[in-house]
Amino acid sequence: MKKISAIEMMTAEMARAGDLEQKAQEALSEAQTARKRAQSFGILASRVPVWILYQKEGQDEGEARLIEPEDLFESEEGYLMVKAFCRKRKAMRTFRLDRMRGLKVAQ
Repeated sequence: MKKISAIEMMTAEMARAGDLEQKAQEALSEAQTARKRAQSFGILASRVPVWILYQKEGQDEGEARLIEPEDLFESEEGYLMVKAFCRKRKAMRTFRLDRMRGLKVAQ
């Protein structure tokens, strides 16, 4: 049976504490993301015009859009989507919620 020194025990405990701290930080980040997503759903579900900062796939920067939400749904691929009238394009469009970098109720 191998003897473990006090230093080895402390090192192991510190490593476990570091792992727990990292997991706690990840859980906090996930909770904050979930809270923001829930707030976004509430705003979008209210069907009032909102400004979004939308980042298309492959673009480095987002583009401001004024939209009028009509419906929230999940795509076949599992993405949360918003069907909305886009005032810029003057047409109905669908937007992925995970690509919205900002959201604010229009005044």
